[in-house]
Amino acid sequence: MASPHSSAIPPELREQIKRYLSNFMDALIHAIDSGEVAGSGNGLSADDSVVMPFHQAIIPVTIRKVSRFERSFSTRLGSTFEECARLIATQHHAEAHRSYRLEGRVSQAAVDEVNAQVQTFETMATSEQRISLDEMIEAILTKQTEPPYTELRVVTDLYVRQHDGTELFFEIKSPRPNKGQCLEVTCYAFIYYEANGVPMFRHISRCLTIPSAIPVQIIAGAMR
Repeated sequence: MASPHSSAIPPELREQIKRYLSNFMDALIHAIDSGEVAGSGNGLSADDSVVMPFHQAIIPVTIRKVSRFERSFSTRLGSTFEECARLIATQHHAEAHRSYRLEGRVSQAAVDEVNAQVQTFETMATSEQRISLDEMIEAILTKQTEPPYTELRVVTDLYVRQHDGTELFFEIKSPRPNKGQCLEVTCYAFIYYEANGVPMFRHISRCLTIPSAIPVQIIAGAMR
């Protein structure tokens, strides 16, 4: 039996991904050589003394340059996971787009309830009594049709439309996202369905955070 990885990434797609990553690294090396990447030039920003005076006074310039470069590199590298996921999804589904903009008219009461539920969940994080996802969903559904309505725009990292018309929305985070990122993605997950007018909150787990290290398994395997 073929492994999930072999079925998800055929040889021609594997080569396409390799070319994409190779071009990414070539462009990054060029940007470093030309000083376009933060922290890769001969000096730091002139604003450092204003924005980070204590950092400038305590931390040696070499270490600060390395730190700035690492943040810039990590940001650029994050975009590669999204593109690789899109390439894989395109092989298995009818449509796939990065940075997909979702717009719609939604109940302001429901949006307020989303924020309230996420805040409640956060405050109960250290408590033995935890609110369940189903309870959060039901609370939001009760407000879904309440006026007034407001125009809402959200952007998801990856949008996938399956051949049967099912729509999937993905937020791709690091393998170890922090609490703030998890709460943010949970909030986005509710809003995606609210903005799309789809009362199918039972499938909301499909929108929850995907560690960037395993987009292949989720997008091309389990979600087919």
